[in-house]
This record gives sequence, C-alpha cells and structure tokens, in this order.
Amino acid sequence: MGLLLAVAVGYTLGARAGPRGFDELVASIKAIRASEEFAAMLAAARSHAGYVLKEVAELLGNEDGAPILDDLVHRVNAMTHRLP
Repeated sequence: MGLLLAVAVGYTLGARAGPRGFDELVASIKAIRASEEFAAMLAAARSHAGYVLKEVAELLGNEDGAPILDDLVHRVNAMTHRLP
C-alpha cells in the first residue's frame, strides 16, 4: 500500500516537473522493482497468498469431501508465474 502511495505522489511530482521529472520517476520505479527488498516482498506476498488459498481450499473441499487443493494451487501458480 505504501508503495502505491509513493508511486502516486511520485507521479504527481513528476508530472509537475515535466518530462525530465517523469523520466526520473520511471528510473526510480525500475530501481525499486530491481531491488532485493521488492523481490523479498513479492516472495512473502506469494507465500502468504499460497497459504491462504490452501486454507480456503481445505475449507471448501469438493462435493465428496475431497479437498480442491491441487486444482486451486495449480491455478494460482499459473497466475503468479505470469507476473513480471
């Protein structure tokens, strides 16, 4: 959430600074995305999402009581591997 707020503020300030300011903003965003901290945050978010989805899958289950875990995890893995 803080990252989104920082991007919004940066965009606003970059728009006021003109094309040079916008280029600096783009460079800053690229630097953030390339940082180890950002990669760690994404890994933690993916791990947490996986845990939550496993819990939901176990709660839902199929009609015969079997968990839908494999299908749900497979879909989430497919979605997360499409992310940059």
